Amino acid sequence: MEERRLLRRRALFLTLEHLLRVGIDPLVPVSGDAEVDCVVRLQNGGYREAVIAVAAGPSPRWFRVYRLLPRHSLVVVCMSLLGENVETWIIPSLVFAQHAERSDEALDLNLDGPAARALEAYRDAWHHLTEDAVRSQQRPEARP
Repeated sequence: MEERRLLRRRALFLTLEHLLRVGIDPLVPVSGDAEVDCVVRLQNGGYREAVIAVAAGPSPRWFRVYRLLPRHSLVVVCMSLLGENVETWIIPSLVFAQHAERSDEALDLNLDGPAARALEAYRDAWHHLTEDAVRSQQRPEARP
C-alpha cells in the first residue's frame, strides 16, 4: 500500500512539473482526501480538474479510479511508472467512464485490453488538461 501511495505522489509531481513547464500554475488541494488531485484555472473563469491514476494490478497499463464522478470539467491522468519509461494518457472522465469496467466503488480501465485502440489518441494528450488554461503571463494583476 505504501508503494502505491508513493507512485501516486510521484505521478502527481510529474503532472505538476509538466503544467509548470508549460507556464500553468496548478492549484493543489490542501486536504489529502480531496476528490481531485489538481486544478487548472481556465481563461473563461472556470476550472479543469484532474484525478491521477497510477498503473496497478494485473497489467502495467491497468488503472483504477475510486468514486469517480465523471463530468466535462474533469480529466483522468493515467500514468504508468512501472517500467523504464513513463507512459501517460490524459483522458476526459466521461470517456474514461465509458470504456472502464465497474468494480465495487471503482472504475477499472485496462489500456492493454479492448479499449486500447480506441484510447490511443489520449496518449500524451496533455491538451485535454492544458487547453484554454491561464498561463503565468496571463494572470490578472493583483489589486491593492
